[in-house]
Amino acid sequence: MPPAQARSCQLPWIDPVAGSLDLALRCTRVRLTSCMLRCRALRSECGMSPARGLWFRASSSTGVEGIQSAVGCETGRHVGQAAVIPLLDSWTLQTLDWTSPLLSLLVVSPLMALLWLVQRRTGDAGIVDVAWAAGLGSAGILAAWTGDGETIRRMIVGGMAGVWGFRLAGHLLTDRILGDHGEDGRYRALREEWGDGFQRRLFWFYQGQAILVAVLAIPFAVACARRGGVPDVFDLVGVTLWGISILGESIADRQLAAFRSNPANRGKTCRSGLWRYSRHPNYFFEWIHWWAYAVIALPGPSGWIALFAPALMLFFMLKVTGIPPTEAQALKSRGDDYREYQRTTSAFIPWFPRKRAS
Repeated sequence: MPPAQARSCQLPWIDPVAGSLDLALRCTRVRLTSCMLRCRALRSECGMSPARGLWFRASSSTGVEGIQSAVGCETGRHVGQAAVIPLLDSWTLQTLDWTSPLLSLLVVSPLMALLWLVQRRTGDAGIVDVAWAAGLGSAGILAAWTGDGETIRRMIVGGMAGVWGFRLAGHLLTDRILGDHGEDGRYRALREEWGDGFQRRLFWFYQGQAILVAVLAIPFAVACARRGGVPDVFDLVGVTLWGISILGESIADRQLAAFRSNPANRGKTCRSGLWRYSRHPNYFFEWIHWWAYAVIALPGPSGWIALFAPALMLFFMLKVTGIPPTEAQALKSRGDDYREYQRTTSAFIPWFPRKRAS
């Protein structure tokens, strides 16, 4: 596609439909090359679907009669007193609303600092997990409040994130903080590994969790910015995935809590229910949960950005803060019983167990 050129023009107010911010733009000569932008072929009347394109509206009082498009269209489509000009493909260029991720960081970061002081007195660093889950639930609600997409879709996304986050936070609070299990083994291991520098490094670990909340708030914001009819097939699939994830994670948490509550099971490995088919069914269903927002956001402008959330969470679960430290602690406390569990049971995706050694 040859470079597109525009005649000298002045556009004082340009308003993208996907955003609410008016920008001042003065252009004298514009060159758009194919390596910079993907421009969709415009019809003879310069038409483009608003759902797939980024539209600019310029007041006709500016004297602008049209812009030469990337395919040579000389005139814009006039609607009332405005010229609506399809200029850029929204899959290529879309201004994201960073309001809710940034506000989440501004709120959660000082909260994490406060909880770091709390854990110095209580000796239980696991409170960070409760704050992380509650922070994400709050971030989803905040994205629904500040977003400019369809109201019903924003309510759905905010409700999904809120229910998931606060359910998980409540479970972690009652099971790990208020329960009689003591500090999570992962943090006990960190105390040993970090030694005298534990508190200093733990402070930055807490702040890292605040940053992660802000990063994972982006899929909420992208989904809440999406326009178009509600519900569509992507909304229905997203809500279905969310329902499956909530149900599966809740069942896994309850099954493990019931197993641990029996004193006769101390030092043993839970192999009942979902734990028969996966060593970490709670992680698996939490991962499925992040796909829900990605699917809902996908058809919208820049919706592909939301796909990073399940990819990032999978990396953390499999390689960083999920399975590796959890299983290292399990091997210390349960030894050969857990090694046999590792041999026979899928680590992540639920699957039929292999036969146990005789």
